[in-house]
This record gives sequence, structure tokens and C-alpha cells, in this order.
Amino acid sequence: SLPAMAQIETVVVTAEKRAEPLQNVPVSVAVVGSQALQRTDINSVSELQVLVPSITFSDSANSRGQGLNVRGIGTQNFSDGVEPSVSTVVDGVVLGRQAMSIFDLVGIDRVEVLRGPQGMLFGKNSSAGVLNIVTRKPDTNGDEFFGSATYSTLNEVKLQGSANLAFSDDAAANVTGYYLNRDGTGKNKFDNSGVNDDGQWALRGRFLYNPTPQLQLLLTADYESIDNTCCVLTPRSASPVYAAVIGPVVASLHNRDANYDSHTFLKQHSGGVSLEADYDLGHDTLTSITAYRGFHDYDNNDGDLSPLPLIDINNATQSQSQFTEELRLQSPGTDRLKYTVGAFFFSQSVDSKTRQSGTLGTPNYLGSNVTRSIDTTSYALFGQATYSITDSFRFIGGLRWTHDKVNSWFERSNVTGAVAGFLGAAPMARTPIKAKDNNLSYKVGAQYDLTKSVMAYATLTTGYKGDAINLLNNLTAAQIASGQAVLDPERAKAYEAGLRTEFWDDRVIANVTGFSTRYKNFQAQSFDATTLNFILSNAGSLRTKGVEADVEVQPADGLSFSANGAYTKAQFVNYTSNCYPGQTVAEGCSGTPARQSLAGATLSNAPKFTYTLNADYDFPVPAIQKVGYLHVSYHHTSNIQYSNNQNPNTIQKAYGLFNASTGIETEDGKYALSVFVKNLFDKHYASVIVANSLFAGSYNQILPEDSRRLVGVSLSGHF
Repeated sequence: SLPAMAQIETVVVTAEKRAEPLQNVPVSVAVVGSQALQRTDINSVSELQVLVPSITFSDSANSRGQGLNVRGIGTQNFSDGVEPSVSTVVDGVVLGRQAMSIFDLVGIDRVEVLRGPQGMLFGKNSSAGVLNIVTRKPDTNGDEFFGSATYSTLNEVKLQGSANLAFSDDAAANVTGYYLNRDGTGKNKFDNSGVNDDGQWALRGRFLYNPTPQLQLLLTADYESIDNTCCVLTPRSASPVYAAVIGPVVASLHNRDANYDSHTFLKQHSGGVSLEADYDLGHDTLTSITAYRGFHDYDNNDGDLSPLPLIDINNATQSQSQFTEELRLQSPGTDRLKYTVGAFFFSQSVDSKTRQSGTLGTPNYLGSNVTRSIDTTSYALFGQATYSITDSFRFIGGLRWTHDKVNSWFERSNVTGAVAGFLGAAPMARTPIKAKDNNLSYKVGAQYDLTKSVMAYATLTTGYKGDAINLLNNLTAAQIASGQAVLDPERAKAYEAGLRTEFWDDRVIANVTGFSTRYKNFQAQSFDATTLNFILSNAGSLRTKGVEADVEVQPADGLSFSANGAYTKAQFVNYTSNCYPGQTVAEGCSGTPARQSLAGATLSNAPKFTYTLNADYDFPVPAIQKVGYLHVSYHHTSNIQYSNNQNPNTIQKAYGLFNASTGIETEDGKYALSVFVKNLFDKHYASVIVANSLFAGSYNQILPEDSRRLVGVSLSGHF
């Protein structure tokens, strides 16, 4: 027989709010553990796409516009009244704003990417999927200390530390913190300052207490601070006029420098506290998660990306607070009927103020101040059950009723000293905008064990994201009066079927999932270059369909291979959008105002093919009483269209990234030294490409940190 140590370890997930082996769960889930994050030097949520092909990160000029896509579906917009389609959940707590999910992954036990609508069990706004992040719990088995220091390209210094303190058999605590500082990826030639540098730090503390054998309490508190020059776009191509204006910067696909006169920055702070209580009732378990979180953002960028005062101020201040309560009752996973029922409450308040000002190429100074507020209240009752008709065949069913209520207001005034509002926007007195809606979502399915190590399932699931409010700067009184400021809820219907297999004495795991999801009233944002305005509207309907596959092989002790891939076809079914700059009638642009049909067009940031290949080898080094490892990986992405309006100049061509790391540690595991390289072959790519609307024929881009070769070394201690 094969040695037991050569078998793949069982991966446990909480994709259905209970701890279960991944291979038993009838949901498409990709899991990234702490070791994978460490060996690939993946630090942030934005980098997860390198490890999980079905997820992509949408970059933007600030964190408020950034977001995640799953299976090609996500939310990219600047309106405070639109919530994400991909929900981020940290230790059971839903994050209400997509910018709140842009943080470093430190002290993580695992990251679960749940693909497809997950609103049945995961609370608010998960019509496309869930990023479920689970941090390390305190351990009552003993004290433990860990610390590491990393230095890499761009003078990046990263310090991490954690301490686990076991006070007794019933109480323990852990504290985790990190500090990161990195030079900019380029220079602003206007004042020779750095652009796209990074500076952040965070602390998280967790306290575990079992006052009785039946009751467990877990208190968590965290705080994070980010202060950087995110997210400067640099000239990619330039018209003769723009080329003359931005000199000495030369626009090119590889250009990382810029020339602009407005101070660019991002100052972001977030934190919260939660209390999870689990009470064993004898048969069922009652769980309560009570949480409060706060988020504050202050950012500015140069809207014209030049040294001219066309848009010299383009800033925002946003403050958010939320309170959530989840109460659920759960049966044991060993019963013929296993169920989870519960209630969820979500209350969020967002207040923001934005200012846009500049000459826009006129002799006059123009500017608008916009203030807005939005309060969201959501209630939900939910239940999901699995009934084993036989030992091999199970039926799945679930319902979730949701009530959403939104109260907001919008106000706009001219900037002091401005002769008129920005882009001609007229002042508007404080005007209320309200919306409310009820929804009943459901899930039905079946699960069948073909053999002891092969499971098949099929499900039909509906998803829901509540009403959105258009609170963009260019909102008009006419839009509010006609009801156009309120966007209809986003609804999804998803068909999914999958196989979960294990064979060769558990040395091989091979999973495959097919899916087809139809979205109705997708809440989409586009940019109209003719009016310089963002447009927020329901996009009719769209469909995403495809196949996902995950394979892991461990042929020998210490040697493992894995491959993950996805084919995703995410397209608009019917959607009329603004034209891209220079689009002709022959290319589908017509009418007044000019519009185009995007039926059959690919969604932005939705590559058709993505895959990742990994190999790990752990080996002893007896001569020096050490243990070593070698990790190599390759991630490939096909062409990416970064504009919903299908601009041929905003396509990032296919690219692949080769990463590797190697390290050695003492046999007792106390000390370790590792070296890593990201993007070994220095492959260039842009994380976003946009048209410069003020300089026709010009385009700008963001080149992320790892769009060049990065080399680093890390030293750690574990006691």
C-alpha cells in the first residue's frame, strides 16, 4: 500500500456555514491556505487572481472604485449607493463596502472563494460570489510566537508578527500585526515624487473563552491604516497635444512615470469589533455573531493626468459605519436531515463629500461640491437543509427572504470662487431619494455519491442584490423626479453541476464544475467621453457560463502538483451603452445621443481563459540538519477587455506570470530563510487601461507592482 503521508490532506471549509471536507460540499469552492500565500508572497486580496483563476481584481483610480469579479461578474463604480456583487466576509462578518476588502492577508488560516450566487447563507449582496476569509483562532494548547521580516525590490520592507497566549484550558488569545512600506513604482516628473508607493499597518486581536463546556465566546478586534499615492494612471499612448503637455514623460506600454500637478493620495482607515458566541444545545448549536465596523477614506487624484489645471482637484471623503447581527441554529452534520436556519440584520450609514474643480480648458474656474448620505437597513430570514434519502443520495433545498430599505439624500453646490459648476452641473438643494424592496431567493439541488470517492451534484440557485441609488456627481433633479436615480435590484438565476473525485489512494483530487448564470438588471457603470460623465444604469440582462477545474496530485511524500483553470464566457444579452471614442456608424455607433448595442459583447475584466500551475517539493537536507522546499508556479490570463463599451484600445493582451520561491528551515521549525521571485521573466501587463477623455486619442494605464520582476528575501522565527 502507499504510505499515508503521501496522501493529500483533507481540506476543511465553511462554505455552508459548517466545517466540512471540501470534497463533500456541493458548491464550487477554491481554497487558498496560509502556506500557499506565504510561498507565493501573496499579500493582498488584489493578488488572489494569481492563485484562483475564477476571480479577477478590477483596478481603479482609487480604492472606492476597485472591486472583485467572480466568473466575470463584479461591481466597478464610484457611487456610494451601489454595493458589491461579490461579498467579502471576514470571520463571519459581511463588509458593506467593496473598498473595505482591499487589505493585506496576514494571520490568515485560509481564503475560500465561493463561486456563483451565495446569498442563501452568506448574507448581503453575494449575487456573484463570496470571498470568505478565515483568520487564525486562538489556541488553548500552548504559547506560540512568530515573526518575519521581508525585503524585496522597490525597497519594500514588510514586518509581520503574531503571538498566541494560552491562559488556561478554557482561555487563549492571539495578536497579529504587520507593517509594510514600499517605494513608488514610478516618478511624477512634475516634482520628482514617487507614484504608487505603499504604506500600511494593521493589528488584529482575538480572545477565546469557554466559560462552560457548552458555551464558547470569540471576541475579535482589528484596525488597519493605509497611506499611499494609490492609484496613479500613467500615459500609455498620447496624441501629439498630450505628448507635448506631459513631456519629458514619453507614453508607452511600459511607461511607469507621469507628469501632473495635483497631489495624489489615499488615506484609508478601517476597524471593527465582533463577538461570536456558540452554544451547544445538546443536539443543535446556536450561533450569534454581533459586529460593528467603521471605515474612512480620503483620496484625491489628478483628473486630467497632466501639469495643466484642467481638473486640479478630484477628491472624496467617505465615512462608513455598519452594525450586523446574525443568529443561526444548526444541526449536527451527521444527521440524515441536516439544516441551518437563521436571521440576519444589517444596518449601514455612508456619508461622503466630493469636490471636482478646474478650468476644463476654458478661461474660467469651474467647480462643484457634492455631499450625500445613504442609510441602508436589511432584514433576512433564511434556511437551508440537506436530506439524505439514502446513504448515497441527498436532496438540497433552501429559502431566503430579504427586506431592503434605503434612505438617502443628495446636495450639490458651486465651489467658492467658481463661475459655474463643474461640467455645467447646476447647484441642487438637498433632495431625498428612497427605495425599498422585498425578495425571496431559493436553492434546490441534489447530491449523489457515485462511489465512495466520487460525488456528483446539481443545483439551481437564485441570487439577489438590492436597489442601487445613483449618487454620482452628475446626478440631475430630473433624474430624481422621474425615478431614474433608483436602479432596480440585481437578480441572478444560476445552474451548476459538478463532480468531486478522489482516487489513487487519495493521492489525486480532481474536481470539475459547469455553470450557467443569467443576471437581470445588472447594475453597470460606463463612462461617456463626449460628456466626461459616468453613467450608472441597469444593463438589461447578461449571462456568464463556463467550466472550472481543480486538480491536485501528490505522487510521493513531499512532492505535489496542482492545476486550476477556468473557461468563462461572460456576455451582455441586451444592453445599450455609450460609444467608445472614435467609434463610427459602421462600428455600431449611431443616434442622438450616440449609442451602441452591446448584445453579445464581453464584460469588462472577464478573460475567457485563465489557469494556474503549481509544483511544490519539500525535502530534507541531512548534512546540515535542515529542511528545504522549492515552489514554482505559472499563471496565464487570456485577453482582457477593460471597457464595457468594447474600446479596442483598452484590451490587455494575454500574458503569463512565472513565480518561484525556495527556502530552508531548521528541523525543529524555529528558523527559516527563503528567497522568492515574482514575474521571473519580467512580463509586462496593465491592471486597467482607460481613455483620457480630455486629450482625444490618448490612453492611460495602471501598471501594478508585479508587472515587473520582483525579487525578495525573508527571514522568520517560530517559537
